[in-house]
Formats: sequence, structure tokens, C-alpha cells
Amino acid sequence: MSTVSHDYPPRIQVLFCDGVRREEGGKMSIMGVYAQVLAFKEPTIVMPQFCVMFLVDLPEALDTPTLKLSLLDRGQPLIAAEVMLKRSAAWPTALTHRQSAMLPLETMGFAASDGMVLQARAVIDGVLDYTSDPLMVMSLPNEPGTAAPDSQ
Repeated sequence: MSTVSHDYPPRIQVLFCDGVRREEGGKMSIMGVYAQVLAFKEPTIVMPQFCVMFLVDLPEALDTPTLKLSLLDRGQPLIAAEVMLKRSAAWPTALTHRQSAMLPLETMGFAASDGMVLQARAVIDGVLDYTSDPLMVMSLPNEPGTAAPDSQ
């Protein structure tokens, strides 16, 4: 007879996006997902909304974990939040022995500047300290033929 271990490590995935819309039935729609680069034509832009979506998957043993979520630029916090997850009776963990959550960290009027190196960080009760891969922020070079007249 084999014994199955349900001691899974916590997992976190991160999406950088323009925004999250909450739908009926608890569903979330994620709009404008960025891969590795956020590019624009000006050196600085003010985005109406910017969001970091944390997809958190925790072992059932972490009963009410506290998560510290933040958006960093070159390691310095830009925005931060602290969340305590509470188990919901509506989401049974008996089959998976895990609890999952989608946690958006949203900001309005986000000033994105050329050269920013954005990362998302999540710290879970001293069990996990996760930092995402970077999202590079850059302005696009002028297209050929669009240089200023005095630079020719």
C-alpha cells in the first residue's frame, strides 16, 4: 500500500496587465497582458490602470496565510498590500489538498518611464519569498524617416 503525500510546496505565478474585470459568478477577465516588455512611444506615459495579477496556489496546511504583495522597480517598492487568505467552505480542498486564489494588485494613474524594471514580489508567512521575472519598460525608437529636422 502506497502513501500519498499532500505536502505540496506553495506556487505563485504572476501576470502583468492593463486591468482585471470582475465578472458574474466570481470569474475574472484579465485584459492587456504584457510578456517581457512594456513599450510605448514617449519617455514617460501615465497608464489609466496597471495591474499585477498574483495566481497563488497554497498547500491546505497553510490555514490562514498572510501574503505581502508588492510591485517593485529595481527592487524598490512602488505599491504594496497585505492580504490574509481565509479558507472558504464554498471551495472544497478535499480532492486537491490545495487552496488557490487570484489576487490583483491594481494601481490607477500609473506613471511608466523608460528604463523601469518592474517585478512582482509575494512573501507568504516566511514560507515563500517569490520575485517574478522582470517586465522591462522602454520607449520605442523613432521610426525611420521621423527624425527631427535639426538632427539630419
